[in-house]
Amino acid sequence: MDKQVKILLGDKKNIDSTNTDLHDNISLTNEISEIVEYDVHKTISSSEQYIKERENSDNYRFYGKFEWISLLNNLKFGYNELKDFFKPSENNSKNILNSFDFYLVKPELNLDEVEEQPKILIDENFDDWVISEPTDYPRGWDVIVKGDSYMSQTLANQAELIVHPSGMLQNGTIQMTKNIIESYGTLVFKTKTTVYGNVENDSFRVLLKFDDDNYKDFNVSLTEDGEKTYTCDIDNENPIRKIVIIVKGNSLKVYLDYIKIELYNDSQNIKRKFKVLATPNDFTIHNAGFSKNVYNEQIYYWDIDKTIKLSDFAKDDEYPITELYLYAKYIESNNGNNDSELLKFCTWMYDEEDDEYEMKILNSKLLSIGDYVTNNENEYISDIVKYDKKNYNQELLLEQKFNIYTIWATRQADEELEDQPTLF
Repeated sequence: MDKQVKILLGDKKNIDSTNTDLHDNISLTNEISEIVEYDVHKTISSSEQYIKERENSDNYRFYGKFEWISLLNNLKFGYNELKDFFKPSENNSKNILNSFDFYLVKPELNLDEVEEQPKILIDENFDDWVISEPTDYPRGWDVIVKGDSYMSQTLANQAELIVHPSGMLQNGTIQMTKNIIESYGTLVFKTKTTVYGNVENDSFRVLLKFDDDNYKDFNVSLTEDGEKTYTCDIDNENPIRKIVIIVKGNSLKVYLDYIKIELYNDSQNIKRKFKVLATPNDFTIHNAGFSKNVYNEQIYYWDIDKTIKLSDFAKDDEYPITELYLYAKYIESNNGNNDSELLKFCTWMYDEEDDEYEMKILNSKLLSIGDYVTNNENEYISDIVKYDKKNYNQELLLEQKFNIYTIWATRQADEELEDQPTLF
């Protein structure tokens, strides 16, 4: 049908024309083409599509449910006696709504705060000595000598090790021991030695100990003077806690300029700070139907009345945002004798997994969006994580904990009241 014909009625051409029938032969032909049938039987997973769209979105609405066992324990405002902490109150006046301010916070791990490698475990220059018997020794070391052996400090601040046997002993021995922070990774031992004597049967041995049965060791060469470096890999299942140096010989004299032990490790412990993303004014808290906890207290749902765009809070020099937390700030009140409660939080002496910590006062402080969670003295309320730089991972080591100090009164036999502190 490539031929196109436009027909005009005769009386439309001119005044003398009439309408007549016209006939034209039209060829009914067409080119042959293949009909392609598309696959219309494709299965679409609504849950996979939901996850895909959610992961590609940067805007979040947060909500949840408070699942908790009450530390309030049906307390009332104006508690007076110890039994008030355990006997449910018929007219309970304390609940999760009037006892806490809730904040949505994000943990912040600043990668710029990651320590530069290496970490120095020992940096001994032999410039501080303890004068003692049967031998002097560098401060901070435990030294044991056998035979007529002894140590001393030279005028050039070197450690002079004189190793001699005595009596029936074939060899003298000097053993130096130093405790270190539990460590694992690649350990580098450096020293500089000058040796005098026949060293054929003498030895300079270094032991890296986890305990008496688990250790790694190596020998420092006595045949060549000068600077020496040795490397040893320590796995995390048997971290070292102690360095032991044993020098054994017969009429051996060794001068040590220094001993330096460096640790290269892909992971280290870091304190995390927390930044506020939503304040109590952004929270809506309402009853979760008829749900009650074990103390017959109402269970609550919560949601945040705004959309939060996490990219607004992300920084290039920080660990990516993978989880958020609720910070439940307890609201201090007074007991029946008008004694104020005292809230404290935990600060660690060292960024290590140990029990050395201090409880500091956490005074009430209103926080705004973008603020760090601190007390009135601007001390960070933090926890400690182990950051693995190699695998770009973090593991929580020490959780933050809070204590509530209260004053209650207990009745003695003579019915007098005696104030007692209580810790929660």
